[in-house]
Amino acid sequence: MKGRFYRPPPKEFRRGGFNYRQIAREGNVALYEQHWSGCAEPSLCYEVILIRRRDGFQISEKFIEAYEVYPNSDAWGVDGFTVTDRNNAWTKFFEMSLEEPARRRREVK
Repeated sequence: MKGRFYRPPPKEFRRGGFNYRQIAREGNVALYEQHWSGCAEPSLCYEVILIRRRDGFQISEKFIEAYEVYPNSDAWGVDGFTVTDRNNAWTKFFEMSLEEPARRRREVK
């Protein structure tokens, strides 16, 4: 819904032993750097994601504000992609960014 505020996903967070840092966002597409230092050689990958939105809702006495969602593992391969090469990650990011306006038009119809 236009004009409604959705709390964005964090620009930096830690999950599953990985550190994530957003390095780009265009519309509903974001590129995160994924870093894992749990082994002898630190690992660096990239995640390109399509951000979805969840409307606010009520739980008993508490109201949960509208927010944007980082894709879960079930949506991987559709709304999220892990890429090991930085150049390929940027290519995927630009590809998804260009597809996003057309995808939104299809969803509205």
